[in-house]
Amino acid sequence: MRLGSSPEHAGIRARRSAQITSLTVLGIMPLLAASAMSAPPIAGETPSSDRRPSSKKELEIDRVTSPHVLLHFRLKEGAKPLTGIDLYFTTDDGETWKKSKAPKGVDSPVAWDAPADGAYGFYLQFHTAEASSSAPTKGTRPQRCVRVDTTAPVVQLLTLKPDKRFDLTREVAIRWRAEDADLADRPVSIRFRTERTKTFRLIEDSLPAEGLLRWSVPEGDFGRIELKLSATDRAGNRGDHVDDRLRVSDAAAELAMRSTAESQDEMAASSVNSAASAERRGTESGDATGETPTFSPMSDPDSGERLDDSGAAREAKRQYDLATWHRLRGETAVAVVKYREALRLRPDLAAARNDLAAVLYLRGELDDAEAEYGTILQADPGHRSAMKGLALVQARKRNYRSAHTTLEKLLLLDPADAEAWMNFGDVSLFMGDRSAARDAWKKAMDSAGASKELKARVAKRLEIYKVDGFTLSSEAE
Repeated sequence: MRLGSSPEHAGIRARRSAQITSLTVLGIMPLLAASAMSAPPIAGETPSSDRRPSSKKELEIDRVTSPHVLLHFRLKEGAKPLTGIDLYFTTDDGETWKKSKAPKGVDSPVAWDAPADGAYGFYLQFHTAEASSSAPTKGTRPQRCVRVDTTAPVVQLLTLKPDKRFDLTREVAIRWRAEDADLADRPVSIRFRTERTKTFRLIEDSLPAEGLLRWSVPEGDFGRIELKLSATDRAGNRGDHVDDRLRVSDAAAELAMRSTAESQDEMAASSVNSAASAERRGTESGDATGETPTFSPMSDPDSGERLDDSGAAREAKRQYDLATWHRLRGETAVAVVKYREALRLRPDLAAARNDLAAVLYLRGELDDAEAEYGTILQADPGHRSAMKGLALVQARKRNYRSAHTTLEKLLLLDPADAEAWMNFGDVSLFMGDRSAARDAWKKAMDSAGASKELKARVAKRLEIYKVDGFTLSSEAE
């Protein structure tokens, strides 16, 4: 690519044409860890690129998995030595340009660190002792474009179901979904291994981002079978999800444990019973012996709120108590009506709004539940029960990054919350970070406030997602 001269210096335009415009931007290369590539990249190449023909509106975009970017250039023989280089970058295809910090030295390559994931365009301005090439202005096309993508896709195992006639078919239905802002075409692969094998064997690759596969377990493979789902984005990032619930005998197959997503729903349902017990005892949260309700979004009656003695307040309290009675009987539709009536009379009754959000979650009305939790947290950003409930809704909607952020805020308020640490580990697992998930689960296990029931759940997670050949404290994958 050749760099034009500034039009206001017509007297030296010819000289620049022989010197400055001879500089050519060769390409952009990421600085990758040695383990990410089998050999060093060649000048002008990148690990993953869109090789589309250039046009006035579209340039070739290189995708890289590191924020560290190198721009290579070269001088034609006989060109004047450089005295300086300025680097400009754009995030809106040349509509606006920002000047980066001055590069060190004047040799190729020019290094640049991306502040965040995203698409960037670059333009180099060169200086000699006699002249300078032109700087980019509004509408100037980038000399090179790159998309920085350091985030791995999230892949989830939605359902795993043995066939009813497994003794004849040995068939298992596997349903999955992969999510990422820049997924590759048909990005998913599925592998398996048994207790006797050390390496995963391919079941199928080049699968769509969401789909259903019916797989026949090979004859002779029995016992615990571990499935590994992987998804790859266009930059080459890979996210994995591992599940080892499948148990195969001579005549049948069964699931040893529900997936984390399914167990979260079970936890939410069990939290109703925990809240009911607390309400009957009149305690603030859970059992007086220290038993903690699992991911309980429900409130206790009154929840420490003091109602005024007006007629509207008394009626709001009556509607709230009726809603709680119907909820405990499993009559959630009636409970929703009563909670909303209580809130019509007393919009500031946070306990009623919190329980309404929890019931809406249990009914699958996730958007409404999220809105109610948001209203609570807007008035009281430190409302712990609402934060727990909101994280549960976000995880159910598969907004795992949002759930991750919500749980981080909760743990800043109470670093000793064992239940929050367990849920933080679950969300980390959904995001593909098994190491962070294990660390969070171990913190839940070590928490002084962890109940026996919660420790049992955490122990199952740690057992399932341990690293083969290493202790649980190992960082190896």
